[in-house]
Amino acid sequence: MIPLLMSTVLMALSPGANLPDGTILYLTNSSKAVHLVTDSNISHVALLLSDSKKRRWVYEATPARVRRVALSEYHHELSDLNKGRDRPMQLFALAPTKAYSSSQVKRMLSYVSAQLGRRYSVKGYVRKKQAKGIHCAELVSRAVERTGRAQFKQNYAMSPDEVVAKVARLYNDPNRLRIETRQQVETRTWCERSWAYWSGWGNLCGWSLQESWSWCW
Repeated sequence: MIPLLMSTVLMALSPGANLPDGTILYLTNSSKAVHLVTDSNISHVALLLSDSKKRRWVYEATPARVRRVALSEYHHELSDLNKGRDRPMQLFALAPTKAYSSSQVKRMLSYVSAQLGRRYSVKGYVRKKQAKGIHCAELVSRAVERTGRAQFKQNYAMSPDEVVAKVARLYNDPNRLRIETRQQVETRTWCERSWAYWSGWGNLCGWSLQESWSWCW
């Protein structure tokens, strides 16, 4: 993986960047836990797709569930998360060497859309057995399989860096996408900020409890 990372090209990314559908996004330095388990600094993968209105969405499995977020907002989130970090997260994009056809994009979109709200879980990865939940590498690899260009064994047991390695023949070398620091003017009231803060923690705690309980079975 080292030669792959060293060949990256730094590029600036605007919210309307012309990244093709089916582009795989991956993060480095985003999770110490993933780094310890996989021995790789590639710690998360996500998939970029457009809807029928040409809006760009990032689909990802992350605690506590599978979600989609606008590409521009995704960058804002990463910018905010990077504030105060000793080792900031870095974002990379893998664009397909050959553009996916409209039917292939529709199949990927159909799959990830059906997964929205599905519970996030690493149980399948750890136990090497299919689980009810899903994690980021499984979501992305199963979506790519829908195109017919690749087949993977035991998607539930794949790690983010394995996804990046196994799609290498289908994708161009990674481009590093600049995560711009933004100056945000807070317009929400104290109550709105408090609700957003505690709702986020509530969702994470709820997922943690459910994930812990699932390991008993």
